[in-house]
Amino acid sequence: MGDLGQIMFFSSRIRTKTVGLVLRHFHLPGSCGTNFSFDDVHNTGARVIAKAAKEAGVKRMIHVLALNASEDSPSKFLQSKACGEAAVREEFPDATIL
Repeated sequence: MGDLGQIMFFSSRIRTKTVGLVLRHFHLPGSCGTNFSFDDVHNTGARVIAKAAKEAGVKRMIHVLALNASEDSPSKFLQSKACGEAAVREEFPDATIL
C-alpha cells in the first residue's frame, strides 16, 4: 500500500479515449466482474491501451501476462490473456511482455 498520492484510482472505460488519460500512470486493470468479459479486459482492453500508448509516444510499454497463457488452453481466462499478448504485439511491437 502506498502513501497518499502514490496510489490513484481512475475510472476508465476500456473502449474509449479516456484510456489515454491514464497512460501517464501505471495501468493495471482489475479482474472481470459483471460489466466486462475476459476478452473485453485482457484482449480488447490490452489492444486499446497498447495503441493509445503508441499514439501518445510512450517509449516503453510493459505488458504483464499470466503463466500458462495459451490460445489452446481450456481456460477462457488463459485464452484471453494469450490473445491480449498477441494484440499488444500487433499494436506495440517493442513492448516487453512479462
